[in-house]
Amino acid sequence: MLMEPSIVDTLRRDDASMTAKSLRAFTLIELLVVIAIIAILAAILFPVFAQAREKARSTSCLSNMKQVVLGLTQYVQDYDEVFPNRTLSWPPGEGNYPELEKWTWRVALNPYIKSKGVYQCPSNPFSDKPAGAMAGGQNHPDGFNISYACNVLSVCKDPGDDTFRLAEIIKPASTVAYSEFTLQWTEYNPKSGYHDNTLYAGHQGMTNLAFVDGHVKTMRASQTINSVNDCDEGKAGRTNLWTADAKPFCGGDFDQARINMTHADENLPYKYPW
Repeated sequence: MLMEPSIVDTLRRDDASMTAKSLRAFTLIELLVVIAIIAILAAILFPVFAQAREKARSTSCLSNMKQVVLGLTQYVQDYDEVFPNRTLSWPPGEGNYPELEKWTWRVALNPYIKSKGVYQCPSNPFSDKPAGAMAGGQNHPDGFNISYACNVLSVCKDPGDDTFRLAEIIKPASTVAYSEFTLQWTEYNPKSGYHDNTLYAGHQGMTNLAFVDGHVKTMRASQTINSVNDCDEGKAGRTNLWTADAKPFCGGDFDQARINMTHADENLPYKYPW
């Protein structure tokens, strides 16, 4: 006589069936769907993470630049409102000089800034080189690998020239003292063709600037010069954050400055001329 399956047997069979179903492997289509979802999420999130990382680097760079310009402020206060020149004197001879920084504006600020790391921006592609190394790997007596350059139109001049004085700066709060730099020399000249592509704007198209009054700001390079090639400084749109007298660029100076700032906005790589 056949016996009806007990409740226990029924439960066992149901449990075995469920276990078999739960152990069933993914199909190829299911795996491809999962992989596609992961790829989509990665494509969405990786740029966000990269932007967040660059934002952190830019903030660190801005903090470093703040310390540099505060060192400049203290120097100016201690030395009768006189700025240090871009190089304090020319080193003897040419070629491989092992202590380049001793000849530059940085040595004037060293008593106020104790760490070499402050002179380097973590976003700058040259920041992995030690401060004090040769510019671009060349034996140039001016060069040492730091990320910031003094503005030759308002803060620093050549050795032997008269130094800039604070009283000469018409608008300290809107005059650049230090800019980011890719060439790792001592100075930046915004209207020089030799300095084309040397203003570093690697912070998502923005560059960090330090101003004579001691504040720092992130902005587009093209926002730092007048928008029109016209020497009539009485008209609107004549912003110029580089010159001590606050006068706009005009003529050939404007043309070259516009090229320099446009290339900085595009963050074009600089190629050494030698």
